[in-house]
Amino acid sequence: EVLGRAGEVPEADIAFADTYNNALNAYLACDFNRARKMFEACAEERPDDPATEMLLQRLDLIEMDPPEDDWSGAWRLTA
Repeated sequence: EVLGRAGEVPEADIAFADTYNNALNAYLACDFNRARKMFEACAEERPDDPATEMLLQRLDLIEMDPPEDDWSGAWRLTA
């Protein structure tokens, strides 16, 4: 994700993006406990971030019904 011009992006924005990226990588690797901890850290810093909120909700669902071992990270949307 482009955050801005090199040298002009606040360090806080870079740190948030790094934490979010690491959380997303953990999520896709099915390391859900690690992903939750990092997404919760993101939510503390930016409680109105919709992507973080959505992934925390998905982690709640995953906790109730874990995916198969061969899960690709895909999420099926239904009406």
